Amino acid sequence: MLTPIKNFLPRLINRLGLKTQGDFEQICFYWPNALRGFSGKSDNSKPLYLKGKILFVGCPNSLWANELRLSQEAILSNINHFLGQEKIKKLCFIY
Repeated sequence: MLTPIKNFLPRLINRLGLKTQGDFEQICFYWPNALRGFSGKSDNSKPLYLKGKILFVGCPNSLWANELRLSQEAILSNINHFLGQEKIKKLCFIY
């Protein structure tokens, strides 16, 4: 007997991590808007990857990483607002 695709497809997507990949693509798309009001920060940073509810962000140096760290709460709020729910709990800045 065949199993309907609607019964196993959502579990398969989660198991393969594709749902997280879709969230990451949305975050990359909204990143410049999430940093609107923080002059120049979207040009000097970019989302690298998403692991669980932690978004890793690449920065050119420690100065930019610190600037973004100081604005972390506002950035998280903006990202989660664009996504429609709280999907990101923490930002980790890498330089």
